[in-house]
Amino acid sequence: MTAGAAATKDVIGQGEYLVAGTYNITVAPDTYFWSCVAVQGGMGGGHTYAGKGGDLRYTIPLLPVVPNEVLILVVGAGSAGINDFGPASAGAHTTLSRGGTVIFSSAFALSSSVGGGNGGGGGSSYPFSDDSNGGGGGGAGGYSGNGGTGAMPTATAGSGGGGGGGGARQSSSPLDDGGDGGGVGVKGQGANGAAGNTSGSDGGNGSGTNTNGAGGGAGWTVDGGLITEPGRPGKPGSFRWISGAGRSYPSTRTANE
Repeated sequence: MTAGAAATKDVIGQGEYLVAGTYNITVAPDTYFWSCVAVQGGMGGGHTYAGKGGDLRYTIPLLPVVPNEVLILVVGAGSAGINDFGPASAGAHTTLSRGGTVIFSSAFALSSSVGGGNGGGGGSSYPFSDDSNGGGGGGAGGYSGNGGTGAMPTATAGSGGGGGGGGARQSSSPLDDGGDGGGVGVKGQGANGAAGNTSGSDGGNGSGTNTNGAGGGAGWTVDGGLITEPGRPGKPGSFRWISGAGRSYPSTRTANE
């Protein structure tokens, strides 16, 4: 039986997971294929650079599933901000597994069978005198483009439905961190997230209102190099599956039905 023939028999359904953690998902009866999107957790901020936004991946051919089987989903957490000059750890990837084997993940390489975009890079700190304010976090990846870059010193908007980059606080007032990068929605490709501004605002969310997959703002320095605060943490990743004839990411009947 071909994928298209089997897909016409699939029941309509969807499931959305926006909180980091591990989930057991039972595939519905009469369901043989899913279309899925997975978003990586965002990177926390440090002093020198803010956190990178999470990568987004979606299935291009439908993902085969077995009715009533139990799949294991791990939604990746954002990493903690650090009180240091070095980079923070990367956010955890979101993975879907069957019997210990990963069958889909936000870590998969972009290819003809895996779509999506990468998270935008975090911005550097904004210097003044011998002090500096934290840079803005990078935006989450989009469905057909990358997330916006955090302020370096100017943030950029997301592309392909991705989150916008966070702004840096471009002022001579110390004790100011940058804005978080924007997140990305998981109900299909929508508008791009706007860039944060020079007042240190957060980047806008792309493709909906969810705030998942964003990088944190950076920490800051005062008094000639004394790091006073850690950067902000990255936001969690996310995952969503849909089933039913004619439904598929990035944008074909991806809203709830």
